[in-house]
Amino acid sequence: MISPEQCPGYQGCAAPLCFVDKSLAQACWYPGEPVCKLRQVPKWIKIQRRITKVLGIRKDADNGQERYGAFTVKMLEAVRRMTPQIRGIDTETEAELAWLNKRHVSDVSGVITDITKDLASPGPSSAPSAPKQTITEGQVVMI
Repeated sequence: MISPEQCPGYQGCAAPLCFVDKSLAQACWYPGEPVCKLRQVPKWIKIQRRITKVLGIRKDADNGQERYGAFTVKMLEAVRRMTPQIRGIDTETEAELAWLNKRHVSDVSGVITDITKDLASPGPSSAPSAPKQTITEGQVVMI
């Protein structure tokens, strides 16, 4: 991985998902938004480019937000088939985990296990702990 200082376009780049950025896990990208222009990039950036091409979106067109939904890095990494029907999530109502579950992503069970552990383990607060919750595959969890 390169540092921001090593990336020639980092300061002026408008791409919302940047593999150099440390806050990448919280970010999302809408088809039509800018994509990294470097040649050597992670696979998920190549998938962003393919989504834009398959959907027929012009460069830097701001028409993908409502129409095509948002994609996180984890969602982009999970894309296996590219069709014009590909859609992201409505960030207001649909969770990333539910999107991944719909597509039967193999590593989702590990994510579900981790969330179950987090919900079951008492936190550092002095308040009484919440009752243990069992989360099944396909269930949406709001944290």
